[in-house]
Amino acid sequence: MINLGYYRFQLLSAIEQFQNVNFVLVEPGENPEAILNITIENFMLWPRDERLSRRRVSRNIVAGTDSNGKPVYQTVTAIVDIVQIQQRTNARFKTSLSIKAETPVKFQKTFTANYNYVNTFIDNIQGDMRAVDPSLSMSRGMVNELTEDDYILILSKQEMVRRIADEIRKFYDSKTKVPK
Repeated sequence: MINLGYYRFQLLSAIEQFQNVNFVLVEPGENPEAILNITIENFMLWPRDERLSRRRVSRNIVAGTDSNGKPVYQTVTAIVDIVQIQQRTNARFKTSLSIKAETPVKFQKTFTANYNYVNTFIDNIQGDMRAVDPSLSMSRGMVNELTEDDYILILSKQEMVRRIADEIRKFYDSKTKVPK
C-alpha cells in the first residue's frame, strides 16, 4: 500500500529543488494558484529475483622480498558467494498541471516509467580474504530493501518531476522577466 501523504510531500520537495518558488499542500476547498493532479495507473512491482553464484577468486599479493629486495608474490584464493537481487517496476502517471493567471497554464501529459533495481553483493567468503577485490568486499551483505513508496518516487523522478518543474519554471520565469 502506497503512503500517499509521504508521496505528496516527497514529490513536492523534488519539484521545489528546481524552483525558486515555495509550494505548500492545500486542503480541498482552498483556492490555490497552482494545481497538480497525478493519477498513478498500472503500477506493477514484479516479483523479486534473487540469484546466487559461487566463484573461486585468486589474486597475486606481495608476500615479502627476495635477497635482492625484489617483491615475492604469492597466489591467494577464496570461494565467494555472489548474490544478485533484481526487481522490475513500472507505472503510468497521468498528470494535469494548471496555474491560475492572466494567461493560464494548462499542461497535461502521461508519463510511462520503468525501473530495474539491481543490487550485487558478496554474502559469504571462504578462504583468504585478501583474494577478494576490496571494492567487492566493501559491499558485503549490503541489502537495501526498497518499499513501494521508494519505487513510486524513483519512477516519478525519471522524467515526470523534471517536466512538471520545467513547466512551472517557464511560468514563473515569464512573470519575473522585465519587459524591454
